[in-house]
Amino acid sequence: MIAIRTIKQAVADYYGFSERDLEGPWQSARLVRARQVAIYLAREITMQSLPSIARAFGDRDHSTVMRGIARIKAALGEDEGLRGELAALRERLGADETDGATEIEP
Repeated sequence: MIAIRTIKQAVADYYGFSERDLEGPWQSARLVRARQVAIYLAREITMQSLPSIARAFGDRDHSTVMRGIARIKAALGEDEGLRGELAALRERLGADETDGATEIEP
C-alpha cells in the first residue's frame, strides 16, 4: 500500500515544491493545484478517510479535501495536461487507477 506521505513527496518533487509547502497555508495558484492533485491521489490510491487526508495536509478541514477532490475531478474532463500529470504521478508511484477506490466519492 502506498502511504500518503509517499504521495506528498512524489507530488512535491514533480511540481518543484517541498512536502512542507503542500502542508502549509500558502495559496499560490501553482501550489494550490499541486496540493489538490496530491489530495486527489491520496484519496484515489489510499482510500483513507477525508479527515485522515485533511490531517496529513496540515490539519485542514475535511471540507477543504472534498473541494480539492471535486475541483480535480471537474478539471479532468477538460484539461489534458492535468490528465497527463496524474498519469505521470501514478507511474512514479507505481499505482494505477484501479488501486484504492475505483470511483472517488468526495
